[in-house]
Amino acid sequence: MMAAIATELKELAEALEPVKEVPPESVSLGQLRGLTAADYLTVYDAAEELCDQGRFQEAMPLALYLAGHEPRYTPFTFLAGSCLQRLGKYAAAAELYALSLDDGPNDGIAMFRIGECLEATQLRKEAGQAFEAALDNSRGNPNLWQLQDWAMNRALALKPAQENQHV
Repeated sequence: MMAAIATELKELAEALEPVKEVPPESVSLGQLRGLTAADYLTVYDAAEELCDQGRFQEAMPLALYLAGHEPRYTPFTFLAGSCLQRLGKYAAAAELYALSLDDGPNDGIAMFRIGECLEATQLRKEAGQAFEAALDNSRGNPNLWQLQDWAMNRALALKPAQENQHV
């Protein structure tokens, strides 16, 4: 599968040659290429399986392929962010997690991951704010009670000592 994707990406310029005009912003690369959900399913399943096995280096090109072709589809951007985070590429991971925010039920999870990435890059204040946002975003979802605990504990741990005395 990896070889097929590499070949496809090498031929990308030629495949886009028929597009004479700049497409509207609402058209994705995948739509320009005529790809459908069925085209992505095999790639997504393979990337997810590699991640489940802890093989993030191998999953990353597949996840970036998906995110590059359909950047508005949050499962793809989240998966790519997960790969990058596990590989220590925190700034890039945070950007992909930010693309995963869509005012949906999983925004708390994406915000928590952004907080982890910011904390890893020593941006403590911003990380604390992201953890607080994760807590706020997950309050309405009872399935995310554990995330709420984690976010609250991480946010409190990042506050200066004098602020924690007033809590």
